[in-house]
Amino acid sequence: MKRIVKSLAVTACALAICSSASMAAVTKLKSNGEVVPIYIDEQALKEAYRYIDFGLAARDPSRVYPYLACIVDVGTEVRITDITFFSHIFTVRVMSGPEAGKCAGTVKRSFIDNPDLIEEYKPK
Repeated sequence: MKRIVKSLAVTACALAICSSASMAAVTKLKSNGEVVPIYIDEQALKEAYRYIDFGLAARDPSRVYPYLACIVDVGTEVRITDITFFSHIFTVRVMSGPEAGKCAGTVKRSFIDNPDLIEEYKPK
């Protein structure tokens, strides 16, 4: 019984490691607009996108403000500190512009301006 529990624990750890990759790559942010929202954490991003997906944020943008860590310009350099591949969410730290060193949070994969970088860090 102890062997089974130990085996399950090792398997769970391996899955957790494969579900996210740790890195410190620097890239720029992109967007269809002029700015990129960086959310406090993954849960805040998901909550904000509930408003965005239903069109409520377009009518009343203040609904998503509590979930924002900061808003940066397109082209701002960020350091990717973690990637959650199953949800395509990146944890980043702002490295340039007025928010440099003051802002860290999460963004969706679509805001990362280097698809080769994303492929490079996928778990094998």
